[in-house]
Amino acid sequence: MVNEKVFFKLFTGMILTCFCIPIDSIDIFISSFIDNQVLTDVHYYWFNSLIFAGVYGSSFICILSTVVYSDMFCQEYDSGIWRYVIARTGKLKYVVKGFIKAFLGGGITLCGGGFLFLLMTCPIFPIFDVDRYSEISILPFSHILKSSPEIYFLVMLFLLFLTGGLWSCVSYCFSSYVPIKKMVYLFPFIVRFIMGRIMVILKIPNEWRFDFILCGRSGPRSELAYIAIVLIGVFGVVLFCGCLFYKKIKWRIENE
Repeated sequence: MVNEKVFFKLFTGMILTCFCIPIDSIDIFISSFIDNQVLTDVHYYWFNSLIFAGVYGSSFICILSTVVYSDMFCQEYDSGIWRYVIARTGKLKYVVKGFIKAFLGGGITLCGGGFLFLLMTCPIFPIFDVDRYSEISILPFSHILKSSPEIYFLVMLFLLFLTGGLWSCVSYCFSSYVPIKKMVYLFPFIVRFIMGRIMVILKIPNEWRFDFILCGRSGPRSELAYIAIVLIGVFGVVLFCGCLFYKKIKWRIENE
């Protein structure tokens, strides 16, 4: 029964993620079908939603990344079984397993949704119109997009997977401090908004903003350096969250 519930959450999250991408350009997307002519390419919708900070592509999908597993501690805490589950598995193993599940749940939700979007739109729209290259030439991996758009989107799906896993783990960590489901779901949105405002106020250069690097908006031109920075950043944050989660459940066991 639990597996069916998780599968339902995962499938629903993927579907909603898929539809979040065109919604940020819904006027052009609908016009392409009404006017019966192709107005743009697949990359335009991806760029406008996931890279250039669309409302749904940048904010709402962060919430979707949390629905599969980030609330699991809340469920165990509310039912009162959390202490027994931890006693049976051990604190460290409980944390490691929980974060692996949270990372995979969030990552597969967003990556799967992105893949569904590509699967639905590539037969309808051209994957990339080379006439638009001058508009996006400053983006990381832009030369790959021009020569091999399929490889470019594989990289973007990988970044989307890491994004989903990151936000899911951040929320899972937060659940040990505030085990309230609604707050856990909203936490990535709140953090992302506050961090964005702080970076704007402090005038942090775009090339130094990790949120821009993570979505493929800015970063080093070297592909290896880019991927290395993303992996180190993501897993560094996940490890930090894991340490905070471990300390909090240890405190709860000793004091509650």
